[in-house]
Amino acid sequence: MKLGILGKGKIVSDFMQTVHELSIEQLSLLGRERSRPQALEFGRRHGMKEVYFDYEDLLKSGIDTVYVALPNHLHFLYGKRALAAGKNVILEKPATSNARELRELIRIARERGCFLFEAVSVYHLPAFAALKQDIEKIGRLRIAVVQYSQRSSRYDAFRCGEIHPVFDCHKSGGALMDINFYPVSALVGLFGRPEQIGYQANLERGIDTSGILTMEYPDFKAAAIGAKDCGPMSYASFLGEEGRIQVDEPVSRFAEYTVFTGEGGREQYTAHERRHRMYYEFVEFERIMRENDGRRHEELLQLSLCVAEVMEEARKAAGVVFDADRSFGEKEGGE
Repeated sequence: MKLGILGKGKIVSDFMQTVHELSIEQLSLLGRERSRPQALEFGRRHGMKEVYFDYEDLLKSGIDTVYVALPNHLHFLYGKRALAAGKNVILEKPATSNARELRELIRIARERGCFLFEAVSVYHLPAFAALKQDIEKIGRLRIAVVQYSQRSSRYDAFRCGEIHPVFDCHKSGGALMDINFYPVSALVGLFGRPEQIGYQANLERGIDTSGILTMEYPDFKAAAIGAKDCGPMSYASFLGEEGRIQVDEPVSRFAEYTVFTGEGGREQYTAHERRHRMYYEFVEFERIMRENDGRRHEELLQLSLCVAEVMEEARKAAGVVFDADRSFGEKEGGE
């Protein structure tokens, strides 16, 4: 993989912790002209082949894959341009501002014969694959709750009127699109599309700072809880008629859980290795592209689309509307 990275924010710095373990032949960076010195220093520190300040120059270089790690509202526009240029695209979660944008990117990717991925760590964790198998050990499921809450370092600024992208309704922010994305994705990845959806959100300045997304399935109820205005509190509980499963870590990076069954029955699952959470997803993306695994690629696209549809329905029901919901947008900005 010859990877071009858009942006140098927190998620990219996080990715740099594991990039040396991945099969990436070269790295390039797209930065902003107004922060040129910082971008050049970031590239030098992480061994980037080139640092670009014009997107077209990056797309014309020798990269084959673009990793869009920009604010949410920019994913669609930058992803679309990369696909049009014949590049594979990895979109940081959430893939796009709404399902309509994601459907359009999927259409273009298919037309151009490109791969399109959403960077969702939970689906690729060894513990998640094991959990999907172990759910049956607790009998008929009745209740599932996944919570990921962490008070944001930008929340105090938001309360004082300084709006960062993560709390900006004009930039597709909010707790659901950010931290609650993981609980929603975990539940959809385990159980598929719910029959009914509800979202009870705490709203300030038109954006959700925390909330509970409820899901109704034929035989059980589920809740995805996410908060950026309180916490920390992260766990997952699956309650069945014959037992329960407890996860005491954020689902975005969990490596172990406990299965409680019968009269005192207890089984502990622990992954045989514990790597950086982003390692597993990028290993899988590289494998899919190398092996041209169209079946797995399509499975992941459909999962991403289902999550996008669930989240869009939920936030609109709560009264959270993005600029991107009104149009695809015609202007670009940011890094």
